[in-house]
Amino acid sequence: PVRTMAGMKVLKHTVDSFTVHEFVPAEEALATVIAVHPWAALGGGEHNVIGIARELAAARFSVLTFQLKSSSMVWGVLAAHSAEVAQVVQVGRWALSQLPPRPLVLLGASAGAPIAGSALEQLPSAAGYVGIGYTWGWLAAVGFGRHFGAIQRSATPKLFIQGETDEFTSPTTLRRAVERANGSRNDVLIVPKVGHFELEQPAFDELVAQHVIAWLLPVVTSATQQLGHNDESGAAGSSAAVGAAGSSAAHAQDGLKEQAAVRQAAEGKAAEGVELGEVG
Repeated sequence: PVRTMAGMKVLKHTVDSFTVHEFVPAEEALATVIAVHPWAALGGGEHNVIGIARELAAARFSVLTFQLKSSSMVWGVLAAHSAEVAQVVQVGRWALSQLPPRPLVLLGASAGAPIAGSALEQLPSAAGYVGIGYTWGWLAAVGFGRHFGAIQRSATPKLFIQGETDEFTSPTTLRRAVERANGSRNDVLIVPKVGHFELEQPAFDELVAQHVIAWLLPVVTSATQQLGHNDESGAAGSSAAVGAAGSSAAHAQDGLKEQAAVRQAAEGKAAEGVELGEVG
């Protein structure tokens, strides 16, 4: 099946002094996704990304969630959230060394988006980045402007998802920011008539996840093939990962119409349509 919750497991890992939960799909995972939640100083927490984690795991992505260290609002801004960025990097390096060889993707929601974007510079092997409600606006720049350069310098394939009525960032501001990003793939997806905090609600988890899945499939398939090509030792683990991705890519192609139907059904419940445009 294209999407199944049956057989999904949640494993608990200890990385340094904090807990990481791994949402493990029933079948071999296509990639590892690190989900970074909204800023704890504003009430965000691991719970904000659990719904999307489940949806992605149902589509054969292994997803890591964890509670970010909570720096104070003032110190977090002054230090460019260095503690939070370091924690994301730590989880990424742990995943690359301890989990089966497969592409790594960083996903951040709200303030978690710029934090994940800054972590990209220290995780250069990451295959993709997804920012949900990235805080580009002028007011948000007071708190998160120090992160903007990192994501714009990165050539990693990027997807930015945002509500049309986002209270921090207008669609025009988002597009202008993304146009300045390096790399050949920088995509923007606008969900009509939805605000910043509304998009974080569980009611939109399925809609957001389905668009993330559709975008990630070709990205991680290409990355997995490259991973296998660069593996001079021909290790069985890498071969298995390449085989799994190749098989899943073919499966995904066969199931595109089914996925589209799922996405359209979700969109029908949440919005009248979604605009997707590639820039850069």
